[in-house]
Amino acid sequence: MGKKRHNLFIAYHGTFSSSNGSKEQAQQLYDFLKERDSSLDIFFFPMSNQRNYQRNIAEVMNSDTFIFVAGPGLITLENGKIDPSSHYELLMEIDSFYCMTLSDLSTKAEDALVLGVNHFNMGCVTDLHPLFNGLDHLQANCYEDYENVYTWLKDRLSLKNKNSYLEQNESNEVFKVFRRRSQAFESMNFTNLIAECKTVRAIGISISELTRRFVDPYPIERALLNGAHFELLFLDPNSQETKNREKEEQIREGKISFTTLENVEKILDLKSSLPDKIRNNLSVRYYKAVPRLNFIQVDDISFLQYYGNFAQGIKNPCFVLVKNGDNNPILDYCLDLFERIKSSSWEVEL
Repeated sequence: MGKKRHNLFIAYHGTFSSSNGSKEQAQQLYDFLKERDSSLDIFFFPMSNQRNYQRNIAEVMNSDTFIFVAGPGLITLENGKIDPSSHYELLMEIDSFYCMTLSDLSTKAEDALVLGVNHFNMGCVTDLHPLFNGLDHLQANCYEDYENVYTWLKDRLSLKNKNSYLEQNESNEVFKVFRRRSQAFESMNFTNLIAECKTVRAIGISISELTRRFVDPYPIERALLNGAHFELLFLDPNSQETKNREKEEQIREGKISFTTLENVEKILDLKSSLPDKIRNNLSVRYYKAVPRLNFIQVDDISFLQYYGNFAQGIKNPCFVLVKNGDNNPILDYCLDLFERIKSSSWEVEL
C-alpha cells in the first residue's frame, strides 16, 4: 500500500517563536477543521512527527488542497511578491503546489486558498505568488470565520473525488529538473536530507554523490547511528562495462575504475568504523551491467539521471522526484530496475 494522501496541507509563515508569524492562527484552523470533521487528513507541520521542515514539499505534493494562512507579518518585496530570503521554505511549499497545478490534471489552482488573518490586507493576495492569481480567497478575523474555510474545503474535495480514468493514471512525481546534478543537490539541501534519512537506495557507476561529495562522512554516519539503512550498487570497476564506459566518455583508461575503487574504499572505511550491530545496515555491492541510470532515493525524494551517450553523468540534467501517493510510475520503474540488478550483484567485503 502506498502512502495515504492528505486532504489538506496548511502552510504558514514565521517560526514557532515568531511573534509576527501566522502559526498560531494556522493551529486554530487545524483545530477547528479536525473538530468539525475528525476524518479529515490534514498535514500541519507542528502536529506531524517530522523533524526536517524541508521534507514538507513531499507532503505538499501528497495533498489534495492547500491553504496558506497569511498575517500582516508576512514580508514581501516592492512588487508585492513573497520575500524569498525571509520565507524560503514557505515559497518551496507554494512552488510545489503550483507545479502540481501545471502538471497534474487532477490539481487545479482553485484547490489553493489564501486565508487572511489578523486583518491581513487581502488586496495584495494576487501579487504574492502566481498560484494565487485570479482566485477568490477568504479572511478570518474570528474563530467562527473558519466555518467558511470548512465549506470551501468540503466543496473542493467533493469535486476532486470525481476524477476521470485519465486523471487517475497521470503522475506529478517530477518536482523539478536541474541542468546539473550539483544544482539539484544544492537546491534540495542533500547533505541535510542524508543526515535525517531512514532509507537510501543508490545505483550508478562511482556514486560520488554519497562518497567523494562528503569530505566528512558525518551525515551518513549520523543517519546510520539513528537506524537508517543504505544500499549502494557500484559498477564493478574491473568489469568490461567500466572499460566500455571510459571509452564512451572519451576519458583516459582507468579513470572511472580508479574513482570507483577510491569511493568504495572510503565508504568501506566508514562501514568498518560502525558498531557491529548496525554495520550490516550499510550494504556496499558491485554489479555487472551496462550502466543506464544514476539513481539515488532518499526516503520520499529521489534524484535521477540518465547516462547519455558520450556525456559524463555530472554534465547531464537531473530530475528530482517526490513520491506522490500510490501513483509513481517513474519511481516504480527505477526501483524495479534497482532490485533486478541487485539480485545479481555481490557484497564488497571489508
